[in-house]
Amino acid sequence: MKKNLILVVFACIIAGCSGDIKQQKFIGMSGNPKSVKETVYEATEEFGEIVEGDIEESCYYEFDKEGFVVKTISIHCYDGDTIFIATDKLKKGYLEESYYVSKSDSILTAYTFKNRDSKTKIMEAKSSDGGFTTSVIETEGKKEVVTDKNSEGKTTGKYERYFDNKGNIIEYKVLGKDKVDYWTKLTFDNKSRLTKKEVIVCSENMSGEVGVYTYKYEEADSKGNWTKSVEYFNDKPSHITTREILY
Repeated sequence: MKKNLILVVFACIIAGCSGDIKQQKFIGMSGNPKSVKETVYEATEEFGEIVEGDIEESCYYEFDKEGFVVKTISIHCYDGDTIFIATDKLKKGYLEESYYVSKSDSILTAYTFKNRDSKTKIMEAKSSDGGFTTSVIETEGKKEVVTDKNSEGKTTGKYERYFDNKGNIIEYKVLGKDKVDYWTKLTFDNKSRLTKKEVIVCSENMSGEVGVYTYKYEEADSKGNWTKSVEYFNDKPSHITTREILY
């Protein structure tokens, strides 16, 4: 389950749902879609064919007329059972509110941005459970560094992201106290479709494993947007993702 969760979180990062102004309009799709629903299945092989197994997650993206993501809903499953649901609300590319619901608890978090037009932005997150986090987002060229601090000003996390000219994240690192805890590099085609993800470092305190993910896009709609993809991990099929796109 933990491995699946890090894949979901990373998918949101790729889609630009982290409050970063660099997110792509319509997350790289053409035809000005109104909404997209993605369903991720475990990939299994039957009689030599790759088929859909259990649903592992479902993600919904809603756009405004300018192409910014304004709402996301993520449903995370394990062994056919819903583990939690996360809902995000955004405005002009910035995260405003998130709501997390599981069987045992629920947390509402409100976000406030400062210095939006500066190379150093401040994001404050206040949660209904009493949690408070300040994120310092520093941008230099194609590199972005995010440092999270708790209410006492102590650093609790640090992340690095690198972008290409189209706004795709091509490298992502989670920095530990004295080493890199997680490091991945990504490759996109000329349509901004993810084709390869190489996980170089994944420490014991992180979810996932070192290896190479590759992606094949098997179906597309009349607008040229893909509607079915297959993910392979170290050349073995791992997930199938389908898309329902409303224009």
